[in-house]
Amino acid sequence: MICDIELFQNIANLLICAMVFLNLYVYFYINHICLSYSTPFICTYFCYDFFLTKKTDVKIHHIFIVMLIVSKFLFQRQDADDADLIISLYHTEISSVFYVIKLMKPYIENTMSGPLHVFDHIKNGFFQINDIVFFATFFKYRIYDYYTNVIVNTNLHNSLEKYTENTVSYILLYGGLHGMFILNSYWFTIICKILCKQILKNIPEETQILSCHRFVSYTLFVNCIIGHYVYSSSYSYYDGYIVDMIGISVLSYSSYMYHTMFANTIVKKQRYEYISNDSVYLFLNDMGCIHFRAFLCVAASYYVSDKSIILCICFLNHLLCYSITWCVVFVYKMNKLQIYYDKTVELSKFLSITNFLTAFPTFVSICLIAYNTSDIVTRYNIMYSTILCGLILGLNPAYEMSHCFFHIGLLIQTYYLALSNIEKKT
Repeated sequence: MICDIELFQNIANLLICAMVFLNLYVYFYINHICLSYSTPFICTYFCYDFFLTKKTDVKIHHIFIVMLIVSKFLFQRQDADDADLIISLYHTEISSVFYVIKLMKPYIENTMSGPLHVFDHIKNGFFQINDIVFFATFFKYRIYDYYTNVIVNTNLHNSLEKYTENTVSYILLYGGLHGMFILNSYWFTIICKILCKQILKNIPEETQILSCHRFVSYTLFVNCIIGHYVYSSSYSYYDGYIVDMIGISVLSYSSYMYHTMFANTIVKKQRYEYISNDSVYLFLNDMGCIHFRAFLCVAASYYVSDKSIILCICFLNHLLCYSITWCVVFVYKMNKLQIYYDKTVELSKFLSITNFLTAFPTFVSICLIAYNTSDIVTRYNIMYSTILCGLILGLNPAYEMSHCFFHIGLLIQTYYLALSNIEKKT
C-alpha cells in the first residue's frame, strides 16, 4: 500500500511538471497572459500531497508554495508584477523530473530486469547520468537562477511592494518567497554532503582534519584584505570603518593562533583536548574574539546614528553569553571532565552549548546590522551569507573539511557587512 502511494505521488509529480512545462511553452510562444494557469492545479495537488507525504521538509515545501499561490489570488497580484517569481518557480520543476526518476529507480529496475542482465550497464549508466543532471539542474534553477531572478531582483521587489501593505500579505508573500530559497539551500547542502562523502571517502580522516586546520588558520586574514578593499573603494571617507577593521584584525589573529595550535597537536599525533591547561585559554580567547568582532561590527553599522540603546543591548547580550561560556568551561574543569576532539556524545554536547552561546548573540548582531541596512539587496546578502554559514555548521556537508567552507562563508559575509557600512557613511 505504501509503495502504491509513493508511485502515485511520483506519477502525479511528473504530471504537474508536464503541466508547468506546457504552461511555460504557451506563455513564451503563444500567449503572454496565461502565466498563472497552472497555479490552481499546483495548489490543489500540494494541499492533497501534504497529507500523503511523511517527510517534514516536503510538507514545509508545500506550505511555502501554497502561501505564494494563495497570496497571489487573495491580493490579486498581477502576472506582470510577479512574472519573474512565477517563472523561477516553474523552472524549479525541471530538477523535480530527475529527482522523481531517482525515486522511481526500484520500479524502473524491476521493469528492466531479466535473466541475462543485459541492461545492467545501461541502467547503471542511466542513473549515474540522471544524478549528475539532477545536481546540475538543482543548482542552476533552484539556487543560482532563483537567487539572481528573485532574491536580489530589485525590479521584482519594487513591483511586489504595493502588494505588501498589510502584515498578512507581507508574511504570505515574503515568507513563501524566502522560505523556498532557504529550503532549497538546505536540500542543496544535503546533496553536497552526499557528494562529498564519495569524494572524501578515500582520504584519511587525520589528513582531512590537519588540512582543514592548516587552511582555516590563514583564511580570516583575507577578511582584512576584503575590509580594506571595500572601505578604500568608497568615494567618501567613513571613519567608522576603523572600528570594524579592529574587530576583523583581532579575530583573524585569534583564529590563526587557535587553529595553528590545533594543527600542531595533530602533527604531534596527540589527541586535542579543548579545555586542557594548554588549550583552554586559546579556545576561550577565540570565542571572545568572535563576540568582540560581532559587537564592533554593530558599532560600525550604527556609528553615525544616535541609537546608543541598541549598542548597549548588543554589548550586554555578548557579555552575558560569553560569561556563561566561561562558566560552562569552569564547571567542566571543576568536574575534571576531558573533552577530546572525537565523535563522542560528550564532545557533541559541549560544542552544542558553547557554539550556541557564541552563535546566538552573533546572529542577533547580524540581524541588527541587516535591519540598519538601507539597500535591500545588501540586506538579503547579509542574511543569506549568514544562513549559509549556519547550514554548513549544522549539516557538516564536507565532514572534517566543513570548517574550510564555513570560513569561506565568513569571507562572503564580511564583504556584505562592510558594504552595508559604506552605504550609510554620511
